[in-house]
Amino acid sequence: IIEFTDGDGDVGFNDGDTLPPNNFVRDTINDTEGSLNLNYYNILLFTFAHIDGNWEEIFPINPFHGRIPYLTPSGQNKALRGTISIDVNLSDSPFDSLRFEIELRDRALNSSNRIQTPTIFI
Repeated sequence: IIEFTDGDGDVGFNDGDTLPPNNFVRDTINDTEGSLNLNYYNILLFTFAHIDGNWEEIFPINPFHGRIPYLTPSGQNKALRGTISIDVNLSDSPFDSLRFEIELRDRALNSSNRIQTPTIFI
């Protein structure tokens, strides 16, 4: 569960917001390995596993990133404050401890500060 605030109220996507730069295709122009186009998502969960005493970023086949629905309030005051609850299924994880770094992006592709979860023991 994370709390957020946004001064301009431009949080979330409509279902149809899938044209560039918010398309799902793998971005092979900017990343020759064809990683996911992270602009498709607006809540990013970067996954880290504790391996041999060090925290290393891992890249699950099905990443835990998500899309927050369109949240802009009507009226003059567009500021938003809210809570986001994220359910992550870790039952198939080959690791015994993970943590996440979480980042939000608004529709203008501005990124929040990253927050880090405590260690999650599986």
